Amino acid sequence: MRKRSLSILAAFLCAALLAGCGDDNDSGTRPTATPTAVAATATARSTATAVSTNTAPPTLTATALPTASATPPPSATATVPPSATPTDTPSIVEELTATGVGRYLGSITPASTVPNGAWDSLRFDPAEAQAICLRGDPYRVEIHHGTNNKVLLYLEGGGACWNNQSCWLTPTAKLTADPFFGAGIFELDNPNNPFRDWNIVYAPYCDGSVFGGDRLADYDGKPTYHHGVQNLSAAVTAMRDAFPNPEQIVVAGSSAGGYGTYSGYGVTRVAYPDTPIVTLNDSGPGLQNPADIVASEERLTNWGFRDSVPASCTRCGEQITYLTEWALERDSTLRVGYFSNLRDAVIRGFNNLSAEAYEALLRQVTDDIRSRQPQRFKRFFIQGESHTVLELPSFFTTEIGGITVRDWTEDLLDDGPRWQDLIEAMSAE
Repeated sequence: MRKRSLSILAAFLCAALLAGCGDDNDSGTRPTATPTAVAATATARSTATAVSTNTAPPTLTATALPTASATPPPSATATVPPSATPTDTPSIVEELTATGVGRYLGSITPASTVPNGAWDSLRFDPAEAQAICLRGDPYRVEIHHGTNNKVLLYLEGGGACWNNQSCWLTPTAKLTADPFFGAGIFELDNPNNPFRDWNIVYAPYCDGSVFGGDRLADYDGKPTYHHGVQNLSAAVTAMRDAFPNPEQIVVAGSSAGGYGTYSGYGVTRVAYPDTPIVTLNDSGPGLQNPADIVASEERLTNWGFRDSVPASCTRCGEQITYLTEWALERDSTLRVGYFSNLRDAVIRGFNNLSAEAYEALLRQVTDDIRSRQPQRFKRFFIQGESHTVLELPSFFTTEIGGITVRDWTEDLLDDGPRWQDLIEAMSAE
């Protein structure tokens, strides 16, 4: 089970951004080629030190990605009376609702519920073609009832695809919704697990579009369901039904699920307008190669991802990562934590970037956001090329300056002193 989990988590962008990670097939075999020496991160980093984030990283010259077109409002004329409240701005829920990001909430219901050990497995009918996997396989959502009134929404990873080659000929995305429950935050009997008492809604990944798509694509005559938003909405609807009044929600995801936390936050905020939300992004920082316009546009078109990007997120055309800043500006309850390896081989492989160029891009974009949001946006970036941490034993041992990812995560939940902006210095060796 552990080996299976690692291969899927690492498979993320071996598809999502250009490169392939290996074969997958209808039998549920995971994409294989992942530089997932993730277990290497299990080594404690007792000698690591945090470095100042004031040091400017190398700057990448970037061509902006295509942005969603927005029709300018009509100009006022002398015959049109001024608005009674000209300074009013829409709330974040109103802006998100206007994009349609919550359009499927409440409309997708499970056909059955099946006990699955400590979990309830909600099964959805693929004949309804709503919550459904990439090639038409049935979707499911797993729910665990904890002992407190807090909810973790976890978005699984597992590659991505956006055309006939990557979705059918040499699949580079997880094809079925069979969940895997790894170690780390899923060690529910571990007293050191900060989520051990939480209610958990586990959204398996099988849409190929990092939980952001809403298209029925036709790839060489084969219907392909990039229904990430519908699958996500099915999970959030089930969460709202099971836990209507939680005191706190964490939207977390690894790899493809890390990229999914952008739409995951949006759908969850619409479903829960007033509940405090924390976002925990594990190795899915929203980056795309700014020079790779063709592949980026193909994904945006075939997935329909830009449909859910608010028009007021003026920098989202540069990097989707800027949705984090957009949300922080509008949601005073939100805190956001990013974990990543500085030279993550999986994500940079998808982006077709060298190790140095990927690190520069990661630092550049996240430094920029932190320069304006230092209190509620913080990073835990370690040296190395491995991938993900939340579902691994290394969640408890990976550290910077004596603070483990486990400690950092626990204090992210309540804004404690160990939730700091930490970037590991390169070893002097």
